[in-house]
Amino acid sequence: MRGNSLLVRSESGVDVQMRFQDPCVFFDATNPSAREYVWEKYKQNYFDAGVRMFWLDEAEPQYEVYDYSHYCYHAGPVLQVGNLYPQLYSRGFYEGQIASGQTGTVTAAAPL
Repeated sequence: MRGNSLLVRSESGVDVQMRFQDPCVFFDATNPSAREYVWEKYKQNYFDAGVRMFWLDEAEPQYEVYDYSHYCYHAGPVLQVGNLYPQLYSRGFYEGQIASGQTGTVTAAAPL
């Protein structure tokens, strides 16, 4: 994912955004390619096995250092577009479920 620019970037220093057992980074939900990549992984491992509901944890990244000018998304600096992250995170799953043929219980925020 890093090689394809599908992760949130740290503008300087060590590229670690959170520590949970090990250093972690977040996928960039503002990048349509990242949303597609993440959905495809969930589809292969869960949706195709019958899972239809998902708990989207960390849908508002908990950065280790809350210096928002330090982080950058595909859509721009976190200071300018950070509030889009939860909406676009859920949008990736919504669009993936619809494209995979799910009907009925799929709900999400209004599209951008």
